[in-house]
Amino acid sequence: MEKPNLLFISPTMPAVMGNGLAMRAGMMLEALASDYNVYLLVVPVFGWPSKDDVDPSVSTWCARIAIHDVADRIDPLFRLIARIRDPRARLAAQALYPKPSLWRSATPSSLCAAAQIFQGIPFREVHVFRLYLVVT
Repeated sequence: MEKPNLLFISPTMPAVMGNGLAMRAGMMLEALASDYNVYLLVVPVFGWPSKDDVDPSVSTWCARIAIHDVADRIDPLFRLIARIRDPRARLAAQALYPKPSLWRSATPSSLCAAAQIFQGIPFREVHVFRLYLVVT
């Protein structure tokens, strides 16, 4: 019997060794891979991994791996706030930013592009590794 498909969304490239977040993602991925065909979508909130950064074990646990590059998809309002030179004024503006700062890349074009990465693959489950990646 074929395993069902699962979309695993992570802010970091899962790994067997390395930093704690990557290792926790790796353990979760390994556990899910025993019951699912896992399609990994990395949305690099904290840095920009490449396919060369994929741990060999992670490759064996995934049906496919994709990195959704969001570096050029920053919300224009967040980008404008980041350009404020006065640190106090910038902090005040950041406090008024209407979304969590980790959502700064959750623009309509970014969400549309992410939705097309594994287009046509039916997923039974979606596992979002960190709550801040859930966009309503």
